[in-house]
Parts: sequence; C-alpha cells; structure tokens
Amino acid sequence: MNRILLVFLTLPFCAALALKYSTRVVRTKYGPLRGVIVQQPPVEAFLGVPYATPPLGALRYMPPVTPSMWRTPRLADSYSSVCPQRAPHIGNRTEALLEYPRGRLAHLERLLPLLVNQSEDCLYLNIYVPRSGVVSDHHQGPLPALLYVHGESYEWNSGNPYDGSVLASYGHIIVVTINFRLGILGFLKR
Repeated sequence: MNRILLVFLTLPFCAALALKYSTRVVRTKYGPLRGVIVQQPPVEAFLGVPYATPPLGALRYMPPVTPSMWRTPRLADSYSSVCPQRAPHIGNRTEALLEYPRGRLAHLERLLPLLVNQSEDCLYLNIYVPRSGVVSDHHQGPLPALLYVHGESYEWNSGNPYDGSVLASYGHIIVVTINFRLGILGFLKR
C-alpha cells in the first residue's frame, strides 16, 4: 500500500519532466480545453480545469457558482493553487514520531511541500484520460471514470499531489482529482 501511495505522490514530479502539448482541443460546456500528453502509455492530462467561479468577495461563504465560459482554447497544463488550509505541523521529527506512526510521518513529509501554494481561487479539477481510449477503435463505448476525493478530515490536503496518469493509462479509465474548499471555508454549517 505504501509503495502505491509513494508512486501516486511522486508521479507529478516525473510527469512535469515529460510534458508535451496535446494537438487535440476538447470542447466542454464552458469552452475549449487543450491538455498535455503524459507518457506511460500516453495519457492526456487536463490540469487546473475550473469547475466553479473563484469563491472570492461576496461568493466566499456561498455555494459554488458555475464558471464563466471561455471562447479560445484554454491551456490546461499546470496545477492550480490549493485551497487555504492549516496543514499539520511536523516540526521536530523525533517529537512528530510520538504523534504519528513512521509511515504516516513519511507520507506527510512528502505531501506538505505540495500544499504551500494556497489561494481561495482553488476550485479546479485535474483530469487524466488515456489516449488509447479516445483515438483507437479497439475500445467500445465510453470509459469509466474515477473521481478521487482526498481525505484528511476535510481540513487539509489537495487533489494536486495525486497524479492519476498511471491509473488512467493502465486501468483504461478517466481519473479526476479535485480541489475543494476546506475547513471553515468549505464545511461551515448554515
């Protein structure tokens, strides 16, 4: 399990080295998107795709609002900011080992650097689609989809650290990771 998690967490760094822009423009309800090709067998990655208007100003504590449409192809080639959060402080490793099991601490040490770039403009998806599923004739019908909702008690984390390209490539599924508002900005009872 830890090996799978390690692969899932380190792939964004490997994927960033192998970016190649897709020649295909995908039409969405809100406007055209152009993604990047990640090599495994090839996967098309659409990174930082908005699913709501940024929850700023008067929209801060409101339910998400449909994003504005765009007319020209939007380049979906980089991760968005993560939602504001207060991640666990691990500070001194010896003291942290008193609070967390060794495997959990190793996971936190890999994950926390990826949660630094924070903004309330964070309601974005990362979508991974196997190229063989969209350009070949040997796959019949639509591909199944997996929406990965990160956990951690809905107080911290992000969908960005979880690269879905391996699952999409070898599982022949569409993988979607999501960033959503956390803590008081996302789970405040009305």
